[in-house]
Amino acid sequence: MPSSEPTPPARRRRSPASRLLLACVLVLAGGLAAEFAVRSYDLLTGHGFAAGRRTRPKRPPIPFRQFGEELYTEHFGERFIVSCHGEEFPFRKPEGTLRIVAFGGSTTHNVEAWEAARTHYPLELQRRLRQRLGREDVEVINVGYSAYSTAHSLIVLALHVLSWEPDVVLLSHNVNDRSAAYFPDFVPDYVHKYGHPTFLGEQAEDVGVLDALLRRSEAWAFARNLAKRWSRTPPVYGPYPDHPPEEALLTFERNLRSFVRLAREAGVDVVLGTQPMHGDPARFEAHMQHKAYNDLVVYPEPAQDRKHHAAYNAVLVRVAEEEGVGLADNAARMDDEDAYFTDHVHYTPEGIRVLTEGWFDALTARLGVLR
Repeated sequence: MPSSEPTPPARRRRSPASRLLLACVLVLAGGLAAEFAVRSYDLLTGHGFAAGRRTRPKRPPIPFRQFGEELYTEHFGERFIVSCHGEEFPFRKPEGTLRIVAFGGSTTHNVEAWEAARTHYPLELQRRLRQRLGREDVEVINVGYSAYSTAHSLIVLALHVLSWEPDVVLLSHNVNDRSAAYFPDFVPDYVHKYGHPTFLGEQAEDVGVLDALLRRSEAWAFARNLAKRWSRTPPVYGPYPDHPPEEALLTFERNLRSFVRLAREAGVDVVLGTQPMHGDPARFEAHMQHKAYNDLVVYPEPAQDRKHHAAYNAVLVRVAEEEGVGLADNAARMDDEDAYFTDHVHYTPEGIRVLTEGWFDALTARLGVLR
């Protein structure tokens, strides 16, 4: 007896073209969602939805300085100095102005504290000095930049800052000079380190077809950068003596003395600063594990690393004493305090506050020499 149940309609199979179209729509929707998510994250972290911080064109190498921020801008035909976080100052120093310039690497650049609280120590120092001296014509200009060493600071001082007629220059270096000792084939101008592609910018051979097609996509740049980070070699440790390599330490001292004497010859006072450090090996690992040059560099074990850092700080102290310039012993104030560090050498906003106090105390002790 035939069934009374109706026969279900046959399911229509999609054609290959429609399946391909659906796949493309899904991929496009997923890409747009990823793009929106990455840009929203940038907006929430203060970078702006359309800032394009990962996809903006790479700057070509800067003659003599190699890399860094733009130091100048113009308004209506007049040149202004640009501090590394955007504060502007007239190129020609106004009469009576107390002008201070801060040199260093990433621990002067203060990117971590800037992103967390829009602060960096030269800005805080400027506020404190204006309040203490009861005057607004005090400027503290930040020319520190991530990865800069004493070699970069010498160039910036000689070719730029002396033209700004500063009254005082502040200088704190350690880690970036010290790491040069661990790259192979040490030479005194640090080209053995700063010739690495990490410091030379993106090369043509690093750009593929998808990079060219998706050059404006923050999501693609984020994924590409993440893949690069996780494919890199973690830090490799090797045996070193407790004392840093002698030639590297002597080069650091030579550069410090050259900086001091060049400034002093121009009538500019100098304050050197030791560099604080947190000795927890896990903090070092967290910061260094994705460095692009880890396949090349052999680092000292944490116990030796701590001693090498102290040796470089000791050179800063000795040069300050022998050259008769100021000293901010910031390491003595801050070493190993959890609340002050985001990793082993970079600072939280609270760390910036304490660092500012160290520079402020050292500066106010010397202001009588200046005024």
